[in-house]
Amino acid sequence: MTMYTPDINNSDVFTALRSFLQTVLGGIEVVQGKDNQVPMPEGDFVLMTAGAQKRLATNIDEYTFDLVDGDSKSIQQKIEYGIQLDVYGANAANNAVIISSTLRDSFAYEQFPDNVKPLYCDDPMQLEFVNDQAQYERRFMIMAYLQFDPTVVVPAQMATELVSPTIYPV
Repeated sequence: MTMYTPDINNSDVFTALRSFLQTVLGGIEVVQGKDNQVPMPEGDFVLMTAGAQKRLATNIDEYTFDLVDGDSKSIQQKIEYGIQLDVYGANAANNAVIISSTLRDSFAYEQFPDNVKPLYCDDPMQLEFVNDQAQYERRFMIMAYLQFDPTVVVPAQMATELVSPTIYPV
């Protein structure tokens, strides 16, 4: 069975966002969420959690004729990816402002790689968080929306010569 893989995946999107956040926040820890048995980092940090993926357009198909490697079809999908950013620590409020300000600016667009681009983000919201010692922690949440356009290449059949059709009476 042949396995097809997209040219960009979830991990690539998180890597691009993490790199951007570390740049604008001066290198604080940025981790991906939903790991079991892993304690929260100490001090200021950002927790990224995958949200919904929404199709932005119909597929874009492109055909490639290749006598050596075989004909193929590239199928590209444009996706809006919502990622929840939970900003923790003593500087959570300031860090949330930095994130929301920069993600809404052309500065962010220039910082991301060509295959992942920021679209917009929601305003920061302060949310209650009680740690394992029943102490309140500073936490702000921002929904960031990025676009990535994965392409999957599959085999395709194409005609190499025109053959006269045979007509059969019905």
